[in-house]
Formats: sequence, C-alpha cells, structure tokens
Amino acid sequence: MEENKRIKWHPGFYGALEFELRKYRDVLIFESEHELSKEPLLMDMLVIKKKNSEVIDESFARIFRGHNVIEYKSPDDELSIDQMYKTVGYACLYKSLGERVNKISADDMSISIFRSRHPRKLFATLNALGAVIKELDFGVYYIQRIVNIPLQVIVTSELEPDNYYALKILTRNANREDISAFIDMTSTELPQGDKDNVDAVLQVSVSANYDLYQEIRRDNTMCEALRELMKDEIEKDVKEGIEQGIERGIERGIEQGIERGRDEILFSLVHDGLLDVKEAAKRAGKSVKAFNSGMKKIYG
Repeated sequence: MEENKRIKWHPGFYGALEFELRKYRDVLIFESEHELSKEPLLMDMLVIKKKNSEVIDESFARIFRGHNVIEYKSPDDELSIDQMYKTVGYACLYKSLGERVNKISADDMSISIFRSRHPRKLFATLNALGAVIKELDFGVYYIQRIVNIPLQVIVTSELEPDNYYALKILTRNANREDISAFIDMTSTELPQGDKDNVDAVLQVSVSANYDLYQEIRRDNTMCEALRELMKDEIEKDVKEGIEQGIERGIERGIEQGIERGRDEILFSLVHDGLLDVKEAAKRAGKSVKAFNSGMKKIYG
C-alpha cells in the first residue's frame, strides 16, 4: 500500500465517536458536518442531548451540555492556536444563529477537539496566553480562561487503558493490542447501526495500518473475527473483482478475436500471392517464422 495515499479519516472518527457513545444513542443526536450557514461552512460534528438532564458518563463526554461542537484533527492535520480558535469560532457562530436571541446559551454548550497526538506546541502557546490546562482524566484536557464555553482537547492515544479502542485505533502505527481488543469486543452480533460504525472505523484503521492488519490476519482466531466484521466489505470486493475479471476477459477475448481475424486475412493474401510474406509478418507484428507457422495451421 502506498505510504502517501490520502486516507479519509473523518468518516472513521464519526463512526468511532458514535460507537463509543452507543449506550446513549437514545438520548443523543449526532449530526456530522453540521451546516453553520448557507455558505459552505461546516463544523465536523454536532452532538445534541435530547434531554439536558442526561449524564454522559464517559471520560471524554462528561463535559457535554445541550449542544456540543466536535472538531476532529486527523493524524495528517495540524492543531495550532489558530485551528483551535477556528473551532471556537464555529461554536460562537452556531450560538449566534439560534432562532432568537440567546436561544442557545453559552452555558448549554461545549467544545471538544479530538486528536491522536499530544499537542505540545498548542499547549505551550496556551500557557503563554495565560490559559489554565487541567488533565481531568486520561488524555482529557480542560482549557480554561480562553472562552466562556467549556473547552477540552482529547488526546485519543492517551485515553484510559482498556477502553475507547474505536478512537485509539484511528491513527497510523496503531497499537496491535488495541486493534485486537477492538476486534474481539465487536466480533459478536451487533445492531446494524453499531455494525456500520465498526465498519467505518475498520476501513480507516486498515488503510492506515495495512501491514499490521496483514499480520493480524495470520492469527487464525483474529482473522476469523476480522473476516466476520468486514464480511460485507469483503463480499463487495470479491464481487467487484469478479466483475472486473469478466470485463477484462471480454476485452481480451475481443482483442484476440481481432488479432485472429487480422492474421487470417493476411494469411489469405499471402496464400493468394497478393502480399509478400515479410510485409504480412510485419503488419501482424510477428516474425516471418511465426507467421509461416500460423499459415501452416490453416493451409497445411
């Protein structure tokens, strides 16, 4: 697999976040690429609580209020101070577009930025600006004194052990134990919504860690679980492969038919003395010896 192949990380993240919050599906609404205006201005994800009294008891989601702006930075994306303020700007614009003044209160919002790597430069810049950064849980950093909307950065690679595998494996150089744990926990029968999210996560993770997944495939137990998880995708690939094979076979058959027809015409012209054998062989793209051999099969 090419190292520089562009990977579409965001669909995998959408699936991972919904999967990690699957226990709360009945009380949350997930909107990917929520439109902020009639112009093409989109924030990555908006998560809305159906009832504000609901508590989302996951380390990265305890900050959640009624309206939760989510920004995802893939391993290929930068997370600078300007990128952080851009996300804050999305949240402020979302607030300002309520149906009436203060329809969406700042107290009823949160901002979360997800990234696999620790943003050292960003945190250094924030410290220089007088911000207060508190790690309230594994990989969950609350940022205060920047904006009056609760703001956090989640470093997915640092999230608590033995949990949140869907988020952790969305990176290059993923941990084999995390991948194996994710495959193991999702290899049982799943509701269709969860299965779709698992498939989205795996498609991205496999693309980013192809060689590692090839190693896992050699493990018979894991291979069977992985095959079952990606059964629909594998069947799709097989079907497309068969169709492509048939198309190539038809194309090759046509080419061979054309070649045979061309050769038979040339054989006939040479046999009737209307064309020199060297010229005929040249037009057929063959040596004189091969051309004569072909003629013998027809005319003896």
